[in-house]
Amino acid sequence: MYRQIFKTAKFMGLIVCSLSLSACVSPPSTDPSTHSAIPNNSINTSGRFKDNGDGTVTDFNTKLMWKKCIEGYSGRNCETGNFDTREFLWTEASTQAQQSFANHQDWRIPSLEELRSLVRCGDGKPSDPKAGVVGCMGVDRKGKYTSPTIDTQAFPNPRSMYATYFWTSTNDEPSRAGSNMTLSFDDGGVNSSYKNNTSRHQVRLVRNAR
Repeated sequence: MYRQIFKTAKFMGLIVCSLSLSACVSPPSTDPSTHSAIPNNSINTSGRFKDNGDGTVTDFNTKLMWKKCIEGYSGRNCETGNFDTREFLWTEASTQAQQSFANHQDWRIPSLEELRSLVRCGDGKPSDPKAGVVGCMGVDRKGKYTSPTIDTQAFPNPRSMYATYFWTSTNDEPSRAGSNMTLSFDDGGVNSSYKNNTSRHQVRLVRNAR
């Protein structure tokens, strides 16, 4: 008898699902990793960046094309890679820029101005160049921002990747001969680092969009 009741309930459940399919479908995933990247060949919610579907992102504001992933990482969400081995000496970073990618051979290490153009502080406001080394903290050290200070929908590397500094092609001479400016997307702050064989930093390459 109980077996017959169970069969009847199961059968009725199938009928209900058939009549109201939405009630039997699992809810959408809330895992942020499944929603972090812009769909290929589409524009992000801000209307500023376009994912070109080939590992590159075009910035309509600056007319620059960026590699979607930090050097050493790959995948739709830039999830494939090893943080411990993805920081580069200056010479290694320069070599990375010489490699062909997405049918382009003119990649380069961005200037400080170019890399800083990706920094977004509180309320999506860009970093104030006058703030200098303190970035989103502001000259009064009271600036509000959310780390990482970059559009993670357009550039979806894990947050831990932005806690370190990135190389730029802007030198810090004559203040520090033989050094280049570096930038952190943790707070938009700027530093400088010697181009010797000991300083290692992350790399995000850029080219002019045509």
